[in-house]
Amino acid sequence: MRGAAAVQAAWLLAVSLQLLLAPQQASAASQALTAADAADQSLFKPMFVLVGDSITEFSFEEGGWGIQLAELYKRKADVINRGFGGYNTRMGLFVLDEFMNSFGAGRIKLVTLCFGANDASSPNGIGGYLHVSLSEFKANLEAMIKKLKSKGIRNIVIMTPPPVVDRMVRKSDGTLAPTPTQADMKQYAAAAMGVASQQGVPSVDVFNIILKFKNWQTAALSGDGRHLTYLGQKAVYDGLMYVINNNLRSISIGSLPNHMPNYREVDARYPADTFNSLYGYKINTGVQLPPPAPTPAPASAAAPAKQPSKAAPATSAAAPAKPAAKAAPAPSTAAVKQAMASGRPAAAKAAPAPAPAAAPAKQPAAAKQAPSSSSSSSSTSAKPSAQRRPMRGQQQQQQQRQG
Repeated sequence: MRGAAAVQAAWLLAVSLQLLLAPQQASAASQALTAADAADQSLFKPMFVLVGDSITEFSFEEGGWGIQLAELYKRKADVINRGFGGYNTRMGLFVLDEFMNSFGAGRIKLVTLCFGANDASSPNGIGGYLHVSLSEFKANLEAMIKKLKSKGIRNIVIMTPPPVVDRMVRKSDGTLAPTPTQADMKQYAAAAMGVASQQGVPSVDVFNIILKFKNWQTAALSGDGRHLTYLGQKAVYDGLMYVINNNLRSISIGSLPNHMPNYREVDARYPADTFNSLYGYKINTGVQLPPPAPTPAPASAAAPAKQPSKAAPATSAAAPAKPAAKAAPAPSTAAVKQAMASGRPAAAKAAPAPAPAAAPAKQPAAAKQAPSSSSSSSSTSAKPSAQRRPMRGQQQQQQQRQG
């Protein structure tokens, strides 16, 4: 038993220490994040954070006041929606810590706070668990403003809840249904305006902006009698822009520079040169850029190209000459005697007839100078006739001797 008690005591001590140290660790991490973000805030777009209940959440629907703000500042600031349907100021205190720890305070240039529609819920009806007393409602708003200012955020706007339509709330057993009445909503709207005045921050009186509509119950509010129509959204947007342009001129559309330079101002091939010069320090993109291309040399007058000299055609180009035909051998002495006895002249052995020569291909003019095979063959064929002449003389001499 004593061992179990000791273990339990040690566990409780460890949990207590963790709970005590957690806020300090979170604060140190937040300060480190804020310092790092402040050092790099020139590189990132400013942020407008919209905090609230469903009036803020639905502002990002088509035509909503939040989406119109984002459209206007699309090259100037990031508009972040931190509206959550059903939230009251008691829950909203934790929303501030969430987005400040996520983004850091250095980038946040505007925060809007729009609560009260759920805080004003009837405590005894359905949804009464969302009810926050009027005094706590004001205290929670004051705590939010002080927390934002402690992080260096100066541009804060309080937005009141809109009115509601009582007849949209069905009566049950002679009593009003659980949603807040018009009288309740008016009190919370006035309390929000009072807190803004005491804390020295501007405000948007959404309650009275909607009441200025003719037939505001159907023109500015939707069928549930609580949320805004397109016309109601546009009226709230106009009210917020009036406050920004007159009370927060440092973040007006004309005061904030465009985020990132125009593409015509960026060196398209080596953009790092442009961005590094803008932000004053080197940005490492992790991409290896190709080396700059060498500058081409100026064009100069080129020397005229030499004309190729007419070279004599190679001998290999000419058709090879055919080998000359072999001369017929002279007749032997025995053959001569036999011929003389028979009275017929002795004939030399006939050489084999050469193969018919193919038609020679047309050769260049220079090739015509080479001796043709026909001339060589004619010279060789003349040799046998030259050899026969002395044999005929010998025959005549022999005949004369015999005679």
